[in-house]
Amino acid sequence: MRMGAGGGGDANLQAQIRQRMLERMQQNFAEFTRLLDESQRQRWNAALSSTLTATRTTLYKLVDGRREPVNVRVGASDGSSTEVTGNLQEGDVIITGERAAR
Repeated sequence: MRMGAGGGGDANLQAQIRQRMLERMQQNFAEFTRLLDESQRQRWNAALSSTLTATRTTLYKLVDGRREPVNVRVGASDGSSTEVTGNLQEGDVIITGERAAR
């Protein structure tokens, strides 16, 4: 099965995969989460859930005059600015469109 930007594929299968990932993360961090108080544990679980359900896509950044693909997770947006996490640094030039050759 091929999954492109933003998902695709069987939604039920994707939900099952996310659920297994969540269970694995909870197992891996069980010792850590036992040290948290209830408020901290709720924030931890919310952040973990947000990470697992984030939309993923490919952006392109300009490196030495060439485009380089970067896999990112898309976060909050206000319509003008959008939070993304991935292999990006402040100051990277992101390609947002292209013009036809003149």
